[in-house]
Amino acid sequence: MARLGKLLKQEWLLTALDSYLVTIDDSLRGEPKLLHASWMAGKEEDIYQSYLGSIGLSQKESKPIPPRTRRLFDDGFDMQRRYIRYFREMGILFEPEGWDEDRGVRYIDADYGIIGHVDCLVWVPTPEGQILVPVELKARNDQRFKKARHWPEFNDYHQLQMYIYMSQAPWGYIAPENKNDQDFQPKRIPKNDKVINTALTKAANVWNRIAEELA
Repeated sequence: MARLGKLLKQEWLLTALDSYLVTIDDSLRGEPKLLHASWMAGKEEDIYQSYLGSIGLSQKESKPIPPRTRRLFDDGFDMQRRYIRYFREMGILFEPEGWDEDRGVRYIDADYGIIGHVDCLVWVPTPEGQILVPVELKARNDQRFKKARHWPEFNDYHQLQMYIYMSQAPWGYIAPENKNDQDFQPKRIPKNDKVINTALTKAANVWNRIAEELA
């Protein structure tokens, strides 16, 4: 009976936790209804459907983030806070007024209607002086880390290119950490004008469609 009672308590705790996690609201209250930089690696149709979802007109049923996925996201937030603290103590963290450590530094490109939140910006020395570059921090399991330490994942690469463009930096960092052993392998990624121009073209086309179909 004692063992059964222990198992029931464990089951209750997991059920209670999962019930709470699915109630967390990830809506971007107060955010302009723009295209998000994280969408720009997708096809135009995917970007359009993501926009519809952001304004409550998605053709797909909106579902809460699964509890296990939520815990993985929050693990990434913990990693982000940790490195932001390190960068602050190193004296290289750029902290604009009013920025949110959990959401990152917000950029809006009014010309193409794109919004993005880069994890952080750091000062980096160059022969011409210090420059600000974007850093995207990524918590990865062992398998994904082994791949990412050689070359970033497709979506991560395209997202960073948008942040390089929006921050007007010549390059940026994708910085994965292995969740198993905290191995940290930041990679310097140069600006890719072709990728950026393709994303901006997609954004312009999606806004044209929005104007035609939702006007």
